[in-house]
Amino acid sequence: MLFASQVTATDLTYVMVQAADLNALEVFMTDFGLHTVKKSSTDLWMGAGNSSPYVYHAKLGNQTKFLGAGFKVNHRDDLEALAKRFGEANHIETIEEPGGGFRLRMIMPDGFLIDAVANQTPSTASTQFDIQEPLNFLATKG
Repeated sequence: MLFASQVTATDLTYVMVQAADLNALEVFMTDFGLHTVKKSSTDLWMGAGNSSPYVYHAKLGNQTKFLGAGFKVNHRDDLEALAKRFGEANHIETIEEPGGGFRLRMIMPDGFLIDAVANQTPSTASTQFDIQEPLNFLATKG
C-alpha cells in the first residue's frame, strides 16, 4: 500500500562491490560490454549503453564482495522525505562521482548499503558493439 509520503524508486542506478584487483575486473567488465567511465587507484566506475552515469562501482579491498546498490528517485525532495523518515536528516550528500547529483546512503537490515539517488546528470555515452568473437569464454581468454 502506498502512502502519500512514500518515496518510490524509479530505477536501479548502480551496484557497488569491493574487489581485490581493479585491473582484472576492468578487463572482464569491458569484455562483458561495459566501458570505463572513471578509474583511480582505489575506485572503478563502469558505464553501460544507457543514461546512467555509471552502473557498476568497484572499490579496492582485500576481498571481493557485494556492498550494495543505488536506486534513482525523482527529486531531491524525495531524499529529504527518506532522511526524515529514517532519521538521516544530516546525511544527504553531494555525489562527487560521475554524474554528480545527491544521495542518501542508508544501511539495509541485511547490512548492505542502499543509496537513494537524485538529480544525476544523465550519460550521453552510447555504446555500439561490433562483436567479432565470443566474449568472456575461458577458451578465448587463454
